Amino acid sequence: WTKINNQNIAFFQAWYAHDIAINPANSSEMMYVGVDAWKSTDTGNSFAKRSDWQRWVFGEIPEGQPGGTDSAFVHGDIHAVYYHPLNNKVYLATDGGVFSSDNGEPPYAELNGGLKTLQLYADMASSASDPELFTGGAQDNSTYIHKENERWFRVIGGDGMSTAINAENDSIIYGSFQGLNVAISTDRGGNYNFAKPTLRPGDSPAFLGPYELAPTDQDIIYGGAGYLYKSIDGGTNWDATANVPVDTPNWIVKIAISPENPDLLYIGTSPHPFLGTSTVKIMKSIDGGQNFTTMSGLPNRVVKDIEFDPTNENTVYITFSGFGTNHVYRTTNGGNNWTAIDNGLPDLPVNTILIDPLNPGNLYVGNDLTVYYSENSGASWEVFDEALPEAVMVYDLNDSPSNRKIRIATHGHGFFQRDYVNLTTSVETLEANFSEFKIYPNPAADQAMIEINAEQNIENIRVELNNVLGQNIATVFNGNIFAGQNKIELNNLNKYPAGNYFIKINSPRGNVSKQFIIK
Repeated sequence: WTKINNQNIAFFQAWYAHDIAINPANSSEMMYVGVDAWKSTDTGNSFAKRSDWQRWVFGEIPEGQPGGTDSAFVHGDIHAVYYHPLNNKVYLATDGGVFSSDNGEPPYAELNGGLKTLQLYADMASSASDPELFTGGAQDNSTYIHKENERWFRVIGGDGMSTAINAENDSIIYGSFQGLNVAISTDRGGNYNFAKPTLRPGDSPAFLGPYELAPTDQDIIYGGAGYLYKSIDGGTNWDATANVPVDTPNWIVKIAISPENPDLLYIGTSPHPFLGTSTVKIMKSIDGGQNFTTMSGLPNRVVKDIEFDPTNENTVYITFSGFGTNHVYRTTNGGNNWTAIDNGLPDLPVNTILIDPLNPGNLYVGNDLTVYYSENSGASWEVFDEALPEAVMVYDLNDSPSNRKIRIATHGHGFFQRDYVNLTTSVETLEANFSEFKIYPNPAADQAMIEINAEQNIENIRVELNNVLGQNIATVFNGNIFAGQNKIELNNLNKYPAGNYFIKINSPRGNVSKQFIIK
């Protein structure tokens, strides 16, 4: 072998994006690809750059429009290049789809129209008040925001990672790229500024560095690397919660915050790939991350999701990756004991779990194959895959409270949404005993009235004001209702933030919820 060229074509991505192809009709011509595409006409002695990934477009991306500013754009990280054997046309396979050129030179054509191949990560996010507003990060494809009229926007850049939308003000949207680089927009995704932690010396995050907003105070954010970091002002300022890393040398890879208390949280840690071997840990803190207790009775597998029951902080669910063990666990006593609830689920990594906020016994999990549903807190499961591809990696299950939908972020097939299973069943069960259930005025500013016309006496009724996360903000009635008209007053509503809520009626015969807006 003789070295004929010293050009660094693949740059830092040779292990990931690297290929070469020779023109079958002219052996002096070849394409060499890495981050960009390069071409030689002198048997590889010299290469000239023929594409530029940095010309991709940000902002609104209209359907059918090119993803770059001009015809030299080819998405970065090119994995394969081919000459067509009959016409010598060049095809490139990239992290952004397939591109072609008549001769390996601009203009390049994008061949991705109609393909649903976006590889999304967890966590995606949905607005609490606008059913059209949701966002998610995509592998090497930045972060996408969906708005009204099927409009899509590309923002931030890099590998799009976790996202979040402030539940009380959906003008505030968070996104991130690899390495816990968190960014914030205060104008619904129009402009972003960094809101990332300043890491302690020597600290580094996982590729998909986690962060979470506290359900009870959206200005409180936790972010994880080796240390756990906390912001109490929406990401402007951060500090480590303790003076030592949480689980040296492991990385924090998952964070969950109580729906009732922002100081109660669980984290999952995972071994650093270059610093020896150690075990996965699930850890709990009751003091905002100053101290942690390690949970026992759980498998040594990478944690993929941790979720609190939105109505009871002592009930927590955890899902795990890997094979050969159970994948879904539940505690009902604050982590003292954990019970596997796979109960027939296949031996596949389970990436995500969603608890129906209005019916917390209804669970949904997404694994490397599809979605499964349980109506009995995990005692049994059934496939929940109508309209999904035959096999799909489900990375996140997300609640869209404003339209009562489940959304999923898939790794390879983009976004999907559908109704919850228990959309009308419990309503019908209870409303069969009502001739009328009304809330007026709706929206309301300070006072409102709930009117229930019952067909018969019903005992042990509890009426709650719930937020969009399904959390009980106030119990407004607890007792019996009687045949005929029953009225329940809602007073001092102006003490709650304006926004979307639910009035939920609980009874031994079922539950019913109706949307209620405080203005």
